[in-house]
Amino acid sequence: PSNQETFGIVIVEAAAAGLPVLLRDLDQYRQTFTGGYEKGGDETFVRIIEKFKDDQTYYRKWQQAAEGIARKYDAKAGAVRLMEVYGEVIAARTRAKAKAEAS
Repeated sequence: PSNQETFGIVIVEAAAAGLPVLLRDLDQYRQTFTGGYEKGGDETFVRIIEKFKDDQTYYRKWQQAAEGIARKYDAKAGAVRLMEVYGEVIAARTRAKAKAEAS
């Protein structure tokens, strides 16, 4: 597991593939993937992976949590956000044009 990530597309891919996600407890992950993954560290990774293997309830819990990551970053969510950005740009341009015409 990485000690640092810029975004972590592999994390989104794992979540989209239906896998539970195990990550280090890093600020970047907390901000980006809130609640969608199990946290671990060098001293706990083996125990957590074994628990994923042996405890189906635990596995499903984190598998379902990771679904939130997959939904947040799927293509539809990206398209919706892109349309919001376009709307914001158009609105700002319209306001600037109206202000310029009023001057």
